[in-house]
Amino acid sequence: MRMANRGVSLMVALVFLGLVGCAEPPKVPEWQQALEEGVAAMEAKNYDKAIASLTWVIELKPDHVVAFNTRGNAYARKGDKAKAEADFATAIKMKPDYDAPYGDRGELYVAMGDADKAIADLDKALKLNPDDSEAFLSRGKAHALKGDADKAIADFTAAITQNDEMEEAYTARAAQYTKKGDADKAAADTKRAKELADAKGK
Repeated sequence: MRMANRGVSLMVALVFLGLVGCAEPPKVPEWQQALEEGVAAMEAKNYDKAIASLTWVIELKPDHVVAFNTRGNAYARKGDKAKAEADFATAIKMKPDYDAPYGDRGELYVAMGDADKAIADLDKALKLNPDDSEAFLSRGKAHALKGDADKAIADFTAAITQNDEMEEAYTARAAQYTKKGDADKAAADTKRAKELADAKGK
């Protein structure tokens, strides 16, 4: 389950700059240090450490929506779906116009096999952020779960339009073309997915 690398690096881009001529750089608040540590742990796939750091952020700043959403991703990657769902729900309640938790919870529901809940969340994510290729990919998977190859292909195509190096979208679309009996398109997508995988050294 990807849970995206949905923007762990995009969720938090914190750069601390000291002013020229200052004797000492400004002190970084403890919660920001913990947030940076949590994000770094996520990127290193050390989910236990990420959860510990992000829990500390939440204790210091209980209204930090990004901390809740990022911790939800950490729980999801550990397979703790109930805690992940709870954190995503909290993030949505705190900031209903924030697209990330809808997208991330939608991906969680795909992994849980609940296509209807996934589509509902991913529809909201895409309404808030129509350029989210990961949300298109996940919604395509949800449509595939429901057996709707045409809608799945449409979403996988939209994901590829947003990001033409999304290997997973080509692979997923190839599977749907195969189901529809379109061997040529399936072969073309499979070939493109392999090219992307080879380029990444997989």
